[in-house]
Amino acid sequence: MTDQISTFESRLVSLEQSVESLRDELLPPATPIDNATVKDEHLATAGWLRWQSISVHNRYGYYLLRGGQEFKATRIKVFASDIHYNIDPAYPAFTTTGGIGGTDPRYRYSRALRYGIVLFQKNGTVQNVLATSAGDAPEFSLENTRRIYLNVNDGNSDAAYGDNHGSFDINIVVIDP
Repeated sequence: MTDQISTFESRLVSLEQSVESLRDELLPPATPIDNATVKDEHLATAGWLRWQSISVHNRYGYYLLRGGQEFKATRIKVFASDIHYNIDPAYPAFTTTGGIGGTDPRYRYSRALRYGIVLFQKNGTVQNVLATSAGDAPEFSLENTRRIYLNVNDGNSDAAYGDNHGSFDINIVVIDP
């Protein structure tokens, strides 16, 4: 019986991933956003890149460009900064990463934190962006053949993103292209 439950749980996870992949293939494309000048001289010297004022209003998210070209890498470090967004006028503004925690299958990224900042690749990795400084930025492994996307995790509908306001910046250093 335990083996049957494990098999069922494994198939359920696989089915959830397939549904997310299919949904991503059917959705309109995300909006491209190009990198900006890094404000902090120490971060710029260390090779950090910055994408600023990423809106939380776009259900489909944003894919990253660097100098007008798709930004891709195998391993990166990531942190968010200048975080200030609302997901609903009834909620206070978020000024840190992580949203309100927990996951929910009704949300756009079902395995990511609700209302948190998410870095993802279609049909690939989905990572919560929790760091707010270069010193605590974790490494993420990616497929260097896929676009890198960012978004805030909200309900899986246009209406869910319709009442969102504000933005965040994302900072990335490439460990391995």
